[in-house]
Amino acid sequence: MEFHERMVIAHDAHTFWNPVSEDVVDELVDYLDLEPGMRVLDIACGAGELLLRMAARHGISGVGVDVSPWAVERAQAAASTLPDADLIFVQADGKDYVPPEGEDFDVVSLVGASWIWDGYAGTLAALRDLVRPDGLVLFGEPFWKTDAPPAEYLAADDLTADQFLDLPSLHAAVLDAGFRLRYQIVSTGQDWDRYEMLQSLSVDRWAAANPDHPDRDDVLALQARAQRSFLAWGRDALGFTQMILRRVDA
Repeated sequence: MEFHERMVIAHDAHTFWNPVSEDVVDELVDYLDLEPGMRVLDIACGAGELLLRMAARHGISGVGVDVSPWAVERAQAAASTLPDADLIFVQADGKDYVPPEGEDFDVVSLVGASWIWDGYAGTLAALRDLVRPDGLVLFGEPFWKTDAPPAEYLAADDLTADQFLDLPSLHAAVLDAGFRLRYQIVSTGQDWDRYEMLQSLSVDRWAAANPDHPDRDDVLALQARAQRSFLAWGRDALGFTQMILRRVDA
């Protein structure tokens, strides 16, 4: 099964495809100080829930970009239920998206997808280029909660110790990239548990509804591996933060 199709299956029960609660997302959106007509770009938008909320509650217009055709299809279907919303969803790799000439964005969001630009450094540089001067960025990124992530965890999830920073080092990287930290929320253990267990729920429901699917056993095996890894090591080793950043220009 294609990776992005499996991700849609595993996140079917999720509102947001990261270890975050709806209340926290709403709080962060409030602190973006959105106004009607503002332009928002969401890279790795998934099923588009963030932009949909912004449009419904604050009257923004925006663009969502995601590499998954299944996610974009869901976002477009959801947007069709908001006839007055000025939203466009584009299937593309985030690093390949180029805004139309002369268009800039008041807010740019990328949450939990820094792999698009090969890590936090490239991601922060790209986000700075995409947002207008003095604009705001919503940036979500994992961080290590421990100085030495367990080798078993790294091997099980195909991670490397230098893939993420600890939280103080991530703060320093944000400043070095030309941003000011406006606000931050760190995911709780409950946020992580809900995120991981909703994946288990989603996959279990899919497997029950598709007993004869040729990829059923593989999908179940991959989910079982991810569940074991999280419960054994990830719960204690990996954190997640969402930051609102202000682009700073001299």
